[in-house]
Amino acid sequence: KNWTNTAANIPDLPKGLWVSHVEPSHFDRNTCYVTIDGHKSGDKATYVYKTSDLGNTWTSIVTDEIEGYAHAIIEDVEKSSLLFLGTEFGLHISLDGGMSWKRFENGIPPKVSVRMMAIQARESALVIATHGRGIYIIDDISLLRAITPEVANATLHFFEQDPILIKYGRLTAPFGGAGNFRGANPSGATAITYFMKKRHTFGKMTASLFDGAGNHIKDLPAGKSAGINIINIPIRLPLPKSAPTMNRTALGGSLTPPTLAEGDYILKIKKGKQTYETGFQIMAEPSIIYSATDRKLAHQTQMDLYNMTEQLGYLYQALGEMSAA
Repeated sequence: KNWTNTAANIPDLPKGLWVSHVEPSHFDRNTCYVTIDGHKSGDKATYVYKTSDLGNTWTSIVTDEIEGYAHAIIEDVEKSSLLFLGTEFGLHISLDGGMSWKRFENGIPPKVSVRMMAIQARESALVIATHGRGIYIIDDISLLRAITPEVANATLHFFEQDPILIKYGRLTAPFGGAGNFRGANPSGATAITYFMKKRHTFGKMTASLFDGAGNHIKDLPAGKSAGINIINIPIRLPLPKSAPTMNRTALGGSLTPPTLAEGDYILKIKKGKQTYETGFQIMAEPSIIYSATDRKLAHQTQMDLYNMTEQLGYLYQALGEMSAA
């Protein structure tokens, strides 16, 4: 019903500029963020402000890390200190309420104009609208929420890992009518994430996967960058080395190799002389109708067939080499 012009309370703000975005806080009714854009009048400075008293006073939260005039700012829906800023030259993220910023460039075109953002709360995803380069999605910002000062100062810190679900295929799909919208399926691998204070530069750094009994399964490449690193662990075994056949039906079984067995697993990272480890679980998706006993028997049968297929492939290759000798 009543409005108050608080522009005069904003320090060092030229008159007549355009307020490009207003972001009320999700956590404090007295707090609000604004971005102000002056490029249409030739002013390409960055203007981003915060108030904690309903606009009576405003503080600039612009730092030297930000590049480009500001289009929009949004506050995370779960962590008040996590802010996202879109400017003419990219996406900037603050983990400390605007005291410092970092440019985000992973998978986003460099220096693209970020015009608007929105958070999909259920999926913890950040949707980013750019000028001329389409829409981008950071599909999991929960890792950013988990970064605390303690995590940021850790040599290596594993983030909490939800159970990894084995997803069973579906043979049917709904009819899409005249408009079918398609996107890439989720990766068949699972991601183990960790944070490092500094980039690993000297000495070896390796990652190894073990089952719950300590048996070595495979070695994996380890990310060495400062910040968030991801190790992708394939849930399915590699395709078996099968012998050629004229039976096309027989080939079908080789196209979908078995998954890792349900149970506990350990990932170990050796960084120089130090070893860091984290545990995680692989389990069936909750909607599966088969009992644990049936799933265990099915997996063992699949492994037996997988191993026999590889043995037959090896024999075929060995016989071919003997014949050629």
